[in-house]
Amino acid sequence: MDNIEVVRTVEDLWNTGKVDELDQYFAEDFNNESAVPMLPKGLEGAKIAHSMTTQFLPDRNVEIVDIFGDGDKVAVRQRVTFTNTNGVPWLGAPANNAKITFEWFGIYTLKKGKIVGHAAAIDGFAFLPQLGVWSPPPMG
Repeated sequence: MDNIEVVRTVEDLWNTGKVDELDQYFAEDFNNESAVPMLPKGLEGAKIAHSMTTQFLPDRNVEIVDIFGDGDKVAVRQRVTFTNTNGVPWLGAPANNAKITFEWFGIYTLKKGKIVGHAAAIDGFAFLPQLGVWSPPPMG
């Protein structure tokens, strides 16, 4: 399995909630540069964050829009959609039944077919206003 297929498989496992199958794709010393503060490091913390997210956003879906790789790096752009039916308490967002769509970008680093690193950026300028927790300042 090449690096792009490893990342596709991992993203599918996250998206379908099959987190128990993830361990085989991650190195023991996996470094998640985008980890949620105050959660355990590595894959354990990522699984906890995922569990928190799916608890409040049960219809969350993640679609790979672009994926490409070069050597030990794989870049992915994904579109996330969900309905804000339960609120997002860690952001202070009450439930508003809004259909939310935003994108995030991630870069995976792999060695010998295992993920050793991940860094990501979420498009908060699209995400937070849809939740109703932030409004951009008026222009002009």
